[in-house]
Amino acid sequence: MNKVLKNSWALFLGMGFLMMAYGFQGSLLGVRAVQEEFSLAATGFMMSGYFVGYFIGASTIPNLISRVGHIRVFELLHL
Repeated sequence: MNKVLKNSWALFLGMGFLMMAYGFQGSLLGVRAVQEEFSLAATGFMMSGYFVGYFIGASTIPNLISRVGHIRVFELLHL
């Protein structure tokens, strides 16, 4: 168990930073939308856009990777 944690600490640290950054982003977007006087519907669509994009990516990327490989998918997504 200690060896597993020793070998994968960077993965856990990176995921922790990503989760923390999304928490800050969600809070900041909500506060900023109220400050800029967006409607509640516009704020809701804006905040739910992250999860819609995450769902679309999670459902389509595995098919792309199995068809053309991970290098080409990475290149395609970073144009």
